Amino acid sequence: MNENYGGSVTVRLEAAPADRSADVSWTIIESNTLDAGTLTDKSELLTWNYTVPNEGQYDLRLVIDSNNVIDEYNEGNNENYMVVTGASVSSIINAPSFMPSIGAILACGLVIALIQKNTRD
Repeated sequence: MNENYGGSVTVRLEAAPADRSADVSWTIIESNTLDAGTLTDKSELLTWNYTVPNEGQYDLRLVIDSNNVIDEYNEGNNENYMVVTGASVSSIINAPSFMPSIGAILACGLVIALIQKNTRD
């Protein structure tokens, strides 16, 4: 967009599995219509929360002016992409810790106490 735009425009957040085939369509997560005059300064801040539905990678696509109501030199730059990854809670590895047991701590303390007692005698 090279000029200020005073009309309303639709902005959509869409998602699809990253490993999709060509026949899988994008799912519209949310769609917002910006009021007329909102883009007169050529910028707008939108915040969306997206929860990845399953484990694996998903493509997110932000589409601005999908109906091409804004007259632009390049109509092919109205989409922006990002990849997000979902992890399953069950896939988290439960590794043993390196923290010593209470018994080992007590044994070390006893050995240190005996050594200190012998050095005083």
